[in-house]
Amino acid sequence: DGWHEEEGVRTVVALGADLAPAEAEAVAAAAAALGARVHTKGESLPQGCSHVVIREGATRLPLRAYFAAAAGCWTVTAAWVFRSLEAGEWACPDEYEARAGGVREARLARALTGAGPLAGQTVCFWRGSPLPAATLAALVRCAGGEVSASPRACTLIVTDEADKVPVSVARAAAGAPKVLTLKALLDAICAPPGVEIPPTSAEGQAEVGEGSAAEVGGDMARSEGEEGESEDGDISDEY
Repeated sequence: DGWHEEEGVRTVVALGADLAPAEAEAVAAAAAALGARVHTKGESLPQGCSHVVIREGATRLPLRAYFAAAAGCWTVTAAWVFRSLEAGEWACPDEYEARAGGVREARLARALTGAGPLAGQTVCFWRGSPLPAATLAALVRCAGGEVSASPRACTLIVTDEADKVPVSVARAAAGAPKVLTLKALLDAICAPPGVEIPPTSAEGQAEVGEGSAAEVGGDMARSEGEEGESEDGDISDEY
């Protein structure tokens, strides 16, 4: 559960979209002063990312935090960067790790098993998604899963329009894929070890319990129509 900066390995910090502009600028400057490579834009993870910084007290996770959970990276509050700058070296992030949305549990599970939360799953995104296809595909692959365009070649169908899933697929007796909402998929990425991916109920809403991972705050609308996304969804710039 502990962390230490590896000698000769540069810390790579990515900022969550929930940080206010002034705070994001201050965090980027502080991290850069400590020698980190800082990514201020984009939703996915830059190569070699070690920490994602989100705002203190966040109840909704920015999309980048789900990427961090999928990859087993640290998701920390801005206080970690500021305290590290005061100390003149990187502090252990454990005290500053975000507790919202199950990101801590997801990181520990990845460290324990080495497998992503969607390992062994093939996901088909079926209509109605508020996020760009490249971003969703990058998130699934980051979580250890695969992506298919065919609902008949997948284990999970993700849609907010469950009533439009082909009847022949939805009613397949054997090997039928589970149908769940995008929110349920995000919840599954941050689910503690042993929590199964929930099926969708007859009403078309994923059967998730209270206190599951928070909705993506503001990122869905903001991500739609973004320009310049690469194949893995990373459009980040360096500070």
